[in-house]
Amino acid sequence: MIIPGRLSADPSTEESAVWISWYEEGLQDLVSEGIVKASDVDSFNIPLYFPSMAEVKSIINMEGSFEVIKEDVYEILYSDGLDAIPADTDKIWEKIINISRAVLEPLLISHFGNSIIEPLFSSTLPKIYAKKFFKEKYKSANLAISLKKK
Repeated sequence: MIIPGRLSADPSTEESAVWISWYEEGLQDLVSEGIVKASDVDSFNIPLYFPSMAEVKSIINMEGSFEVIKEDVYEILYSDGLDAIPADTDKIWEKIINISRAVLEPLLISHFGNSIIEPLFSSTLPKIYAKKFFKEKYKSANLAISLKKK
């Protein structure tokens, strides 16, 4: 199995979820434009947790049905404050935003309604990604674990 995770044992680090803060910024932009109410943004929660490899292995061992055959943590360095921005950034944003949209759109619709979807994904988020993606250094991790049924 391959799951998003974090490198640090400390769950309070933002290393794996920096993009969530970008959604928060996008929602705040929609508040300033009058599309979303501030109280709705304040009450919105994205129920995601990015575990460390140690946490995943602990749960697998506690559950007891599987044996860990192989494990790998793949560090993903998304940006290193690049000086030169690639020419095809529109395509990069589209792919990245569509991946997160597949996960978050149902949550957003159930909390805010359909009216924010297009402004958020078509206008607000691409601007935020363009402003931050290549300018800030951040990383995340994917955890790969091969299991065998006991």
